[in-house]
Amino acid sequence: MSLSRASAIAIALICGMTLAFVLPNQVEPYNYGLIKPVSLPFAALAVMTVSALAAAFESGSGLRADAEFLVKTGLTIVLSVLALIGLKHVGFEYTMPVFALLIMLLTGERQWGWLIAGTAIPLALWFLSETVLGRPLP
Repeated sequence: MSLSRASAIAIALICGMTLAFVLPNQVEPYNYGLIKPVSLPFAALAVMTVSALAAAFESGSGLRADAEFLVKTGLTIVLSVLALIGLKHVGFEYTMPVFALLIMLLTGERQWGWLIAGTAIPLALWFLSETVLGRPLP
């Protein structure tokens, strides 16, 4: 089994388990309004699950795990864990812009416009959620 197929199956399983167990138990059940709080996460996870399953059964050469790929993967995992710790201790508004910037730099993005936009989007999401909607983020 190739690395790309194994990772696609793992992503499909994670998304499927999130759909089946996390969303029903962790999203507040509001029945008013046009869009329920569970609608967008459910749709996104459903698309991710179907896409991962399609990728798992796609024929192709697969990924080659060279040293640079493995280092970048390891750094992505370390940054993700640090972001989770940062969310708990300093909050969304300070952690996520830095995390987004570091991930973009790690993947090779060097255009200033994209770096600024990618850093500003988490701040805009925080502002809209906290200030406009009055819904706290972690």
